Amino acid sequence: MGLGFKYGDEILVPSNTYIASILAISECGCTPVLVEPDINTYNINPALIEEKITDKTKAIMVVHLYAAQAHGACHNGKKAGNLGDIAGFSFYPGKNLGCLGDGGAVTTNDEELYNKVKALRNYGSHKKYENLYTGLNSRLDEIQAAILDVKLKYLNDDNNYRKKIAKY
Repeated sequence: MGLGFKYGDEILVPSNTYIASILAISECGCTPVLVEPDINTYNINPALIEEKITDKTKAIMVVHLYAAQAHGACHNGKKAGNLGDIAGFSFYPGKNLGCLGDGGAVTTNDEELYNKVKALRNYGSHKKYENLYTGLNSRLDEIQAAILDVKLKYLNDDNNYRKKIAKY
């Protein structure tokens, strides 16, 4: 099940998140625990997290709901996608790093998580006909990858242009 979560585990998540976050939690058999956002940032309110933690709490899902264009962003010298144990990116066409159709990616520095996610995206398998997990057919197709490969070369310039417009 999921990335090591068990049925009934709780995952804290901002209450103003998109339904996809809740569905990802419930798909793993876990229970989403909603935490109100900080009124100034609209991100999960750190001051309210502690009161929601129980012995069933196994993770906090930080959702950059209003910063979904965070591809290439940095915080304290670390790139988005490198701030926690594991992160997900959407390549929906409207994003600043979007493909032609739907697509996404998972990033992690944890080799065990990497290997599990790699299997989960391929029917739960590392080797054909040997399925370790209940996985999905969720690989990025070649056309989407090719589009992203080209757009990735321009991401920093595009982000800098967006910053310039925002300052204006």
